[in-house]
Amino acid sequence: MQAHSYDAAAAEAANDLNTGANGTNGITGQDSMGQKTAIRTGASSGGSIIALRQAVEERARRARRMRYALITGRIIADGLLLVASFVLAYWLRYGLQIGRDVIPESYLALSDFTVYIGAFVGITLITFNVRGLYALPRGASWFEHMRIIGSGTLIGVAALTLGALLLNPVLPSRMLFILLWVSTLGIFAVERFGYRALRTSLWRRGINIRQAIV
Repeated sequence: MQAHSYDAAAAEAANDLNTGANGTNGITGQDSMGQKTAIRTGASSGGSIIALRQAVEERARRARRMRYALITGRIIADGLLLVASFVLAYWLRYGLQIGRDVIPESYLALSDFTVYIGAFVGITLITFNVRGLYALPRGASWFEHMRIIGSGTLIGVAALTLGALLLNPVLPSRMLFILLWVSTLGIFAVERFGYRALRTSLWRRGINIRQAIV
């Protein structure tokens, strides 16, 4: 009888031991599985953040490249407009002879003004850039553009006139420089007005609009 009770107690103790061991192993397995899941989740979140950051940086680089390309195109277009302004001023002075008659000593062919044209374009474009013409926001008004263009053109014409007086033994007609400033203002006024009208028309149609979160 005592032996039977001893065997039963031993069997129950062994059963409890096995149960405890199984329970412990189960908990340990569950904990291990949860840690693995958390690691996977953390790795996935980290990869998503890195991918998002790279996408944002790439978009910013594309925006900078596009902005530089647009500014370069704007500068080239303005340079061509300055050349056209000089040709127009030459035609008004030497072709139509606006103002007093051109004396024979001051008459020069257009090809003789190549250095003048290059200097005028270079000085004026540098002045435009220094005074912030190409840093104006997209919504800048026509008056803001023309304010900078007018002062920048005046500096270019003044520098050109001073250089002609100091360096050139044969002076061109002085009326040419006055007409150059007037012609430049007129051409740029028309061009900037048409450019802004075109952009406004595109914006009203939903084209070239930048979305912003405020």
